[in-house]
Amino acid sequence: MSFENSMEPYAQLVRSLLPRAASVSLFDNTGKLLWSSAASSNPDLFGLVLQAIAHLEGPPGKQGEGAGQHCALPGDGPAYLFWLRDGAGNVAAIVAVVCNRLRVDADVLPFSYVHDHLKPALELLR
Repeated sequence: MSFENSMEPYAQLVRSLLPRAASVSLFDNTGKLLWSSAASSNPDLFGLVLQAIAHLEGPPGKQGEGAGQHCALPGDGPAYLFWLRDGAGNVAAIVAVVCNRLRVDADVLPFSYVHDHLKPALELLR
Protein backbone atom coordinates (compact mmCIF):
# COMPACT_ATOMS: atom_id res chain seq x y z
CA MET A 1 0.00 0.00 0.00
CA SER A 2 1.38 3.44 -0.89
CA PHE A 3 1.77 6.19 1.67
CA GLU A 4 -0.82 8.31 -0.17
CA ASN A 5 -3.47 5.61 0.06
CA SER A 6 -2.74 4.88 3.71
CA MET A 7 -3.26 8.54 4.73
CA GLU A 8 -6.59 9.13 2.97
CA PRO A 9 -8.63 7.34 5.68
CA TYR A 10 -6.82 9.50 8.24
CA ALA A 11 -7.90 12.66 6.38
CA GLN A 12 -11.47 11.33 6.31
CA LEU A 13 -11.31 10.77 10.07
CA VAL A 14 -10.12 14.34 10.60
CA ARG A 15 -12.97 15.65 8.44
CA SER A 16 -15.50 13.59 10.37
CA LEU A 17 -14.20 14.91 13.70
CA LEU A 18 -13.94 18.49 12.38
CA PRO A 19 -16.38 19.09 9.50
CA ARG A 20 -14.84 22.51 8.78
CA ALA A 21 -11.53 20.87 7.80
CA ALA A 22 -10.78 21.54 4.13
CA SER A 23 -7.39 19.83 3.94
CA VAL A 24 -4.95 17.81 6.01
CA SER A 25 -1.19 17.81 5.42
CA LEU A 26 1.65 15.96 7.09
CA PHE A 27 5.15 17.46 7.27
CA ASP A 28 8.32 16.02 8.73
CA ASN A 29 10.30 17.96 11.35
CA THR A 30 12.30 19.78 8.65
CA GLY A 31 9.21 21.07 6.82
CA LYS A 32 9.21 18.53 4.01
CA LEU A 33 5.70 17.73 2.86
CA LEU A 34 5.06 14.02 3.29
CA TRP A 35 1.39 13.91 2.30
CA SER A 36 -1.53 16.25 1.66
CA SER A 37 -5.20 15.90 0.86
CA ALA A 38 -5.13 19.33 -0.84
CA ALA A 39 -5.41 19.34 -4.63
CA SER A 40 -2.55 21.84 -4.91
CA SER A 41 0.24 23.00 -2.64
CA ASN A 42 -0.10 26.23 -0.70
CA PRO A 43 3.13 28.24 -0.37
CA ASP A 44 1.66 30.20 2.55
CA LEU A 45 1.10 26.96 4.48
CA PHE A 46 4.69 25.90 3.78
CA GLY A 47 5.84 29.28 5.12
CA LEU A 48 3.79 28.88 8.30
CA VAL A 49 5.18 25.40 8.90
CA LEU A 50 8.77 26.61 8.39
CA GLN A 51 8.17 29.54 10.78
CA ALA A 52 6.76 27.15 13.36
CA ILE A 53 9.79 24.87 13.03
CA ALA A 54 12.15 27.83 13.43
CA HIS A 55 10.21 28.87 16.52
CA LEU A 56 10.38 25.34 17.93
CA GLU A 57 14.14 25.26 17.38
CA GLY A 58 14.68 28.71 18.91
CA PRO A 59 16.26 29.51 22.26
CA PRO A 60 15.22 27.38 25.24
CA GLY A 61 11.89 28.26 26.79
CA LYS A 62 8.25 27.51 26.28
CA GLN A 63 8.22 27.86 22.49
CA GLY A 64 8.56 24.11 21.95
CA GLU A 65 5.96 23.17 24.53
CA GLY A 66 2.29 22.58 23.94
CA ALA A 67 0.35 20.74 21.31
CA GLY A 68 0.65 23.18 18.42
CA GLN A 69 -0.67 26.54 17.28
CA HIS A 70 -3.38 28.35 15.36
CA CYS A 71 -2.32 30.41 12.34
CA ALA A 72 -4.06 32.82 10.02
CA LEU A 73 -3.56 31.64 6.46
CA PRO A 74 -3.71 34.58 4.01
CA GLY A 75 -6.46 34.07 1.45
CA ASP A 76 -7.69 30.86 3.08
CA GLY A 77 -9.37 29.85 6.31
CA PRO A 78 -7.57 29.30 9.59
CA ALA A 79 -4.80 26.72 9.83
CA TYR A 80 -4.04 24.61 12.87
CA LEU A 81 -0.59 23.06 13.30
CA PHE A 82 -0.15 20.10 15.64
CA TRP A 83 3.20 18.79 16.85
CA LEU A 84 3.65 15.02 16.75
CA ARG A 85 6.38 14.10 19.22
CA ASP A 86 8.69 11.10 19.35
CA GLY A 87 9.44 9.06 22.48
CA ALA A 88 12.06 11.61 23.60
CA GLY A 89 9.57 14.48 23.37
CA ASN A 90 11.07 16.03 20.22
CA VAL A 91 8.83 17.18 17.37
CA ALA A 92 8.95 14.38 14.80
CA ALA A 93 6.26 15.66 12.44
CA ILE A 94 3.63 18.37 12.03
CA VAL A 95 0.01 17.85 11.05
CA ALA A 96 -1.53 20.91 9.40
CA VAL A 97 -5.31 21.18 9.21
CA VAL A 98 -6.69 24.03 7.09
CA CYS A 99 -10.34 24.87 7.67
CA ASN A 100 -12.83 26.40 5.29
CA ARG A 101 -12.93 30.17 5.32
CA LEU A 102 -15.97 31.56 7.08
CA ARG A 103 -17.65 34.88 6.46
CA VAL A 104 -17.26 36.12 10.01
CA ASP A 105 -13.90 36.12 11.82
CA ALA A 106 -15.80 35.57 15.07
CA ASP A 107 -16.49 32.03 13.86
CA VAL A 108 -12.79 31.06 13.95
CA LEU A 109 -12.51 28.07 16.23
CA PRO A 110 -10.08 28.37 19.16
CA PHE A 111 -7.03 26.09 19.03
CA SER A 112 -8.06 24.30 22.22
CA TYR A 113 -11.47 23.41 20.72
CA VAL A 114 -9.93 22.04 17.51
CA HIS A 115 -7.25 20.14 19.46
CA ASP A 116 -9.85 18.54 21.74
CA HIS A 117 -11.93 17.41 18.74
CA LEU A 118 -8.95 16.06 16.81
CA LYS A 119 -7.16 14.47 19.75
CA PRO A 120 -8.27 10.90 18.87
CA ALA A 121 -6.96 11.31 15.31
CA LEU A 122 -3.70 12.93 16.43
CA GLU A 123 -3.03 10.08 18.84
CA LEU A 124 -3.28 7.59 15.96
CA LEU A 125 -0.12 9.04 14.41
CA ARG A 126 2.01 8.77 17.55
